[in-house]
Amino acid sequence: MVAKLRIAIIECDNPGFHSINKRGNYGGIFSKLLKDAAPDAGLKEDDLHLTIHNVVDNTTDYPTLDDIDGVLLSGSSSFHPKARGSVSDDTAATEYNSYEDTVWINRLVGFTRALLAQQRVRIIGVCFGHQILGRAMDVRVAPNDRGWETSVCRMELSERGKELFGKDDI
Repeated sequence: MVAKLRIAIIECDNPGFHSINKRGNYGGIFSKLLKDAAPDAGLKEDDLHLTIHNVVDNTTDYPTLDDIDGVLLSGSSSFHPKARGSVSDDTAATEYNSYEDTVWINRLVGFTRALLAQQRVRIIGVCFGHQILGRAMDVRVAPNDRGWETSVCRMELSERGKELFGKDDI
């Protein structure tokens, strides 16, 4: 029998009104993805316990490490200045970035350092969350002068991808 898996989803932003209306907040998006993937990992939906923590709107909403087995740090909907307008017309997106010294981001970096200092609870960061992991390990995080990076190799885009990004590959 597979033990229950307790995952805390840390919302590092809201994806903007257009995305929220279509897919929900990041917590809802990742909850659906994790629940859909559970059977392939040998888990029943009841075996997966997910909690959502919006640390932007409530800067103290962090899980207790004894209550979780894993943490997912979400992305952020903020746009790199050179990418603005090329990915989405969603003007509700915020202007968060992982390298600023704001109260909520510094608390998130501190929480992430505590996660990295122990061995039991696993962590994954998605885009912005991955950059927060870097900061927690004292890696320099800064804007990329060439704009967003989406992969370490070229990716051929679907027709919808070509429409969204305005190019054939990225």
